[in-house]
Amino acid sequence: MPSSKEYDEFHCACTRLRTSLLPKEFSETGVYSEGEIDATRGFAVLFCAEVEYFIERQAERVVSRAMESWKAKGNPSRSLLALVATIAPLVYKDRGIGVDKVETTLHKCTKYYVDRLNNNHGVRRAHLANILNPIDIQVDLLDQVWISTLDSFAHDRGRYAHGTGITAGIDPYAKLSDALLILEGLVELDQKFADILDGFA
Repeated sequence: MPSSKEYDEFHCACTRLRTSLLPKEFSETGVYSEGEIDATRGFAVLFCAEVEYFIERQAERVVSRAMESWKAKGNPSRSLLALVATIAPLVYKDRGIGVDKVETTLHKCTKYYVDRLNNNHGVRRAHLANILNPIDIQVDLLDQVWISTLDSFAHDRGRYAHGTGITAGIDPYAKLSDALLILEGLVELDQKFADILDGFA
């Protein structure tokens, strides 16, 4: 399946990280130098940052296009309906839903969601649910092996970023293998984004 321009740019960034930070040849014994282990930690941290940025920006594109379509045609998309259903209870938790006009409600829900995207810090399962469920991409319906792999990778990323001297259990080959699996799953997620965006054409 063809990938989006955004995915291609993201994939190129990840390839540069692999070339710059992971060993050119992997050890058959699993023994690596301290410098190689530190570079692998850096790879994990920066790879997660690229994944996070890609998902957030694609989700923001969906919301932006959904609002543009609403303004142009007056017909709410599934993504916009999902956004309101998910976000409105948070926006109006103290006042009750229905106190504003439709346009105002949509604007407030969109702003709340985008603000939450801009303050998101992670790609663990809970983060993905906060990003994807409100635009009608249900995390529970995605490949759960992929979700678990990404969740575990992101958990380790947090340890590497906030802990000092963590070297035990860091295997450059294993990290690359997990990263490649994550990239495969992101191709499918990219297609889901594309399917939604194509519906606004």
